[in-house]
Amino acid sequence: MLSGYQDVLFGGIGLVKPETHEFSLKLKDGAKPVRNYPFRMTPEKRLALKNQVLDHIKAGRIAPSRSEWASKAFLVGKKDAKSIADYRMVVDYGPLNEVTEDYNFPAPDANTIVQSFHNAKFFTGIDLKSSFHQIPCHPGSCKYTAFCTPDGTFEWRVMPMGIKQGSGELQAMITKIFADIVGVYVLCYIDDIIIYSNSPEEHVLHVKEVLERLQMAGLTVSGSKCHFGRKQIEFLGFQLNENGLTTQDSKIQAIIDDLFRIFLS
Repeated sequence: MLSGYQDVLFGGIGLVKPETHEFSLKLKDGAKPVRNYPFRMTPEKRLALKNQVLDHIKAGRIAPSRSEWASKAFLVGKKDAKSIADYRMVVDYGPLNEVTEDYNFPAPDANTIVQSFHNAKFFTGIDLKSSFHQIPCHPGSCKYTAFCTPDGTFEWRVMPMGIKQGSGELQAMITKIFADIVGVYVLCYIDDIIIYSNSPEEHVLHVKEVLERLQMAGLTVSGSKCHFGRKQIEFLGFQLNENGLTTQDSKIQAIIDDLFRIFLS
């Protein structure tokens, strides 16, 4: 079933076609350019940041910029970071977010989520790979995404992390791609896609349809984070099965532990 979708499951970071969806920024009235200067950092961190920028340039995700806009870029260590290799580039778009219009595309509410899975017995969970970077940036908005480093100023050609409307853009894109089957056998929550069916035969057809649409759109997923044909999967911190959404035992125990600590104090 999956042999025809190796590019979707195990390819690099995809890029949706601009005619399908494109990210753009709209400034508030009277907004003035946000211009910052690079953070001071150690030579080791500067080199690590430079290498990450070069990787994005080679992939076509960013390009050198002469924009009058510039947010600060810096490195943040991942949880339990042990070396500079465990740090990733982050751009502080806080000041830019303050002068851009909101983009609120509704995500499914709790009742919709619960009702969607009624009587379903087979589930597949799909997670988009580096989802923000799979949405192209409208040429007119690239200059606003510019960021500065000790080695120059660059701007994104795809949607960057840290933009306040990012989640709304993702929800809009994925909903558009699956519009006619959302609520039938697909649920999309930002960059998570859940496929649910009543029988194994039906589930195979549903999964193939979803993978086909992702392939046609130019999107890729994190193959290692996908779970196919399960009777129970994790979704938004809950366990999803034929009984609906249930709280994970570990989360219940964590709540009990917190209450016990409060009682003792």
